Amino acid sequence: DEVRPGKYLINPDFLSRISPPEPTVTGTVDMKQTGKAYIIPEQGGEDIFIAANNTYHALHGDKVKVRMFPKRPRKKLEGQIVEIIKRKKEQFVGIIEVFKEFAFLLPDSQNMPFDIFIPKDSILGAKHGEKAVARITDWPEHSKSPFGEVVHVLGKPGVNQVEMQSI
Repeated sequence: DEVRPGKYLINPDFLSRISPPEPTVTGTVDMKQTGKAYIIPEQGGEDIFIAANNTYHALHGDKVKVRMFPKRPRKKLEGQIVEIIKRKKEQFVGIIEVFKEFAFLLPDSQNMPFDIFIPKDSILGAKHGEKAVARITDWPEHSKSPFGEVVHVLGKPGVNQVEMQSI
């Protein structure tokens, strides 16, 4: 189809007949503190490297679908997460940092490289520096941090009972 003089558009039906669909792999996310990840494929084989900008907001332990990139000589398998099939965790324990209009939960987990943004009306009375449990409620596409709400306030860190509950 000629869109304008000298400019043509390829018919998507034709394109799908000549190029095979991109290969996908299902696996489990092994998230690193840096934000990059490795996928452990369900069917076994070599781990797949995922750059931090290709994680599609997946988190450690999530079951995901990965679109594979073409294999490069002497390079690790690489891909991009295109779908989160099942989240492993929805709730995270951490320290609350309260600001004037909002708060953040800084997760204790080494495998959770994102702080959880919490609107001020969703902190359940948690005080700055306390340990709490937050649940992820949303993660807008262009947001660096997931949005959440406090579901349980544990108390001051370092207190034996609080530390036992956080485990």
